[in-house]
Amino acid sequence: MLKNFFSKKGKIINKLYHFSQEILSPKYCLSCFNYNRNYLCKKCFESFKLEINFSCLECGRRVAPICPSKNHSQLIKFLISFSDYENVYLRHLVILGKSKAFEIFTDLGSYFGKELKKFPFQDYFLVPVPLTKKKFLERGFNQSEIFAKAISQETGQKIFSGLLKIKDTQDQVNLSYTERLKNLKGVFILKEQPPSRLILIDDIKTTGTTLKECARVLKNGGASEILALTILR
Repeated sequence: MLKNFFSKKGKIINKLYHFSQEILSPKYCLSCFNYNRNYLCKKCFESFKLEINFSCLECGRRVAPICPSKNHSQLIKFLISFSDYENVYLRHLVILGKSKAFEIFTDLGSYFGKELKKFPFQDYFLVPVPLTKKKFLERGFNQSEIFAKAISQETGQKIFSGLLKIKDTQDQVNLSYTERLKNLKGVFILKEQPPSRLILIDDIKTTGTTLKECARVLKNGGASEILALTILR
């Protein structure tokens, strides 16, 4: 009985907290600037006309579940994404989310989770690309984790949190492909054996070196099939 009382009390406090947040810091759609419960209203999001895309991680061309070229990545079966890096508005949303408005990743994850449910990936575990403890404390959040949790809430897929990043790295943006590989060597480890089928989650895929290094560690740990999912490619 006491347990039920505190459970109800906790729900009331949680509702009051979110209600106060909406009053003290109301949200507006970052596209149309109308008051909205999210940073992106449904009407504006649908106006982007985004569609789920399956592509080879290496060459970027659209593929079936198995890439036909034996020379392409064997670590990641294919990349699931929703737009390319040239989508200026969506790119700015992601950048803004990584700096301040991290709830953007909850909004995007919810929308993208609805699309993902149309495909047979329910038995795949979601794996957000991790941050080091230091980086997490500096930023205060991991956008890939927020994005993955929102997808999980929509699809019902479980999250695997056994992939860790143990070393800080240089920003990958200004590094060459070879430098990126060297920069990521030995930075990811597993604290437990991963499930067999996984979907790696990140916000943006550029060269794919981070995704491939994560996939390599997961496969060495026992995973048999890995996909990747990003907002932008």
